[in-house]
Amino acid sequence: MLELNKNDGAVKSFANSAELCNYLMTMENEKLLGCDLYLMLEKEIPGGHVPPDHTPAAIKSEIGVYSLMVNTRDGIKRIADPAEIGIDVDTLDAIFEGKQLEGKVFLVWDSPILEALKTKGGHNKFWGDHIQDPWSFLVLTPNRIAALLSTLRKPYDPLVLQEAWEKQQTLVEICQGDFKGLKQIIVEPGVDIGALQKKWCSDYAEAHNMVVTETE
Repeated sequence: MLELNKNDGAVKSFANSAELCNYLMTMENEKLLGCDLYLMLEKEIPGGHVPPDHTPAAIKSEIGVYSLMVNTRDGIKRIADPAEIGIDVDTLDAIFEGKQLEGKVFLVWDSPILEALKTKGGHNKFWGDHIQDPWSFLVLTPNRIAALLSTLRKPYDPLVLQEAWEKQQTLVEICQGDFKGLKQIIVEPGVDIGALQKKWCSDYAEAHNMVVTETE
């Protein structure tokens, strides 16, 4: 048995390292879900109309007054006073000061601002590939390896992928918060996937202020 002591004081038990690994992966994936908040100046909005694919949006007037555009079941609605849903002017000022060239910022799904916006809108989650590299522990089958050989979107070592595919062997992919340090391990005799999972879980927990302990 393995126990995970979370940083909020909660303790969860798992039968084995595979169960714990899957749980931590789910936690990590939830952090990768979110939504773009579009940042607009009132004078730049043609006819004052914000299209659905540009919501939620924070709009700043020429005199520095903010309003919000959100999706609802009845269409796009404008919130004249962001403080109404708990978003203060200082927060919006800081967001606009750090405005990116494309005029939007990515909000993690459970961020305070998006939580407030969700009280008024029905925004859909999506994967945010442009935020920090995730932690992951993946076991790749030969079929999956064949697909990766044709894309190589991550910094895979093509020679390792090719070798695993030619031998029709499974490949373990380990990422610990930085794709540049991605590890690829061909599952040959003597490779213990369970031990690799346990090590990854311990490292993940330590990096996120949690503790993994083994119990009887």
